[in-house]
Amino acid sequence: MEEADVLAFLRCPYAELVDFAINFANLTRKEAAVVRLCGRLKYTQAEAAEELQCSEDAVQQWYKTAKHKLKMAWTGRSWIAKVCKEER
Repeated sequence: MEEADVLAFLRCPYAELVDFAINFANLTRKEAAVVRLCGRLKYTQAEAAEELQCSEDAVQQWYKTAKHKLKMAWTGRSWIAKVCKEER
């Protein structure tokens, strides 16, 4: 699974399915918030930093870590791969 697949799955219209799959990754609250803002709602990192009242560097680090955790948790799950292919 590539980073583009992670982003494609996060932005697919099946919100409940995405929320369910995100739980596999065991994200921290801050990582989950950044995934919701940057991944699902397409905020820029600057907008997310303003929303979360923190630095852009912190948002960038949380988002990078979260995407890595999601990629590792979702690799090998065929139903996630299938949805990713459909959304591309």
